[in-house]
Amino acid sequence: MADPKDTTQEIQAQVLDGIRKSQEAVIDGMRSWAETIQQLVPGGAQAAVPGAGQLPSPAEVVDSVFDFAAQLLNAQRELAHSVLGATTAVGERVQEETEKAAGAAKKSARS
Repeated sequence: MADPKDTTQEIQAQVLDGIRKSQEAVIDGMRSWAETIQQLVPGGAQAAVPGAGQLPSPAEVVDSVFDFAAQLLNAQRELAHSVLGATTAVGERVQEETEKAAGAAKKSARS
């Protein structure tokens, strides 16, 4: 029987591969679009916007947004682990009490 963890990882790899391929197609389309627009727009776009030189570059904005998203995801992971830690004791206690009750029920049924 196949290990469920291996199957899950295989499916995740297939999904990620599909996403990467679709991303490549989008990037190719965006490059073509940008090349066409550059031919239609005279001069530099930054020269037309006052203070544009003080703005972060598009790459800096992308990096900043993804850095923030990574921090949010990490915070969510920590929260999930904290919730698991806080509730594990309750689950174990419920299981113990259930086992005690089942044992008592078996004992009284034999009597």
